[in-house]
Amino acid sequence: MTVLTLLRRWRVRCRARADYRAAERAAGRVQARLAQAYLPGERADLLTALADHEYLMAYTHRAAFGPDPMAHEDGRDLAESLKFSAELAGLLAEVERCVADGRPFGRCGTFPLIAAAGPVMAIMAITADLAGRTALLAELYDAVEPVIGGQAAELLWCLRSPGHSGWLTVAAKDRWAAEPGSGRLR
Repeated sequence: MTVLTLLRRWRVRCRARADYRAAERAAGRVQARLAQAYLPGERADLLTALADHEYLMAYTHRAAFGPDPMAHEDGRDLAESLKFSAELAGLLAEVERCVADGRPFGRCGTFPLIAAAGPVMAIMAITADLAGRTALLAELYDAVEPVIGGQAAELLWCLRSPGHSGWLTVAAKDRWAAEPGSGRLR
């Protein structure tokens, strides 16, 4: 292996890491904006942007950091988990578009995530109230976690909406985190 080859690989890895971190920061900004977004059309746009950033993170992760198997998910690579998170965000964007347009959730197919998520998302798509849709995130988590794993499904636990973090209100999540044995690192 020549020095030139090593230099090229190093440059590719540095570029991939920069792209990954930029997408990660952008995803954080989108999550912050979701915390203020009530309107389904606006939420759909933001969730589409979140999905795009998650896809970019999935695409660049292996080049940036190499293989990253997760022992707690039977060796599933983190890049695959990020891809599932992106697909889940895209499906949630479709739910919000359905609410905005007053149409039923029409995604169907044999893809495992759609098959697992479809029934809950169909209910979410006809739930006009954001708080009602937010409350269904726990049920959606239970439906998709066996298919995509806990790492990817964590998107639902962290998804923000006005007054909520995941399916809990911010106050309820803070109370949970303060409880002894909650699992939260202090």
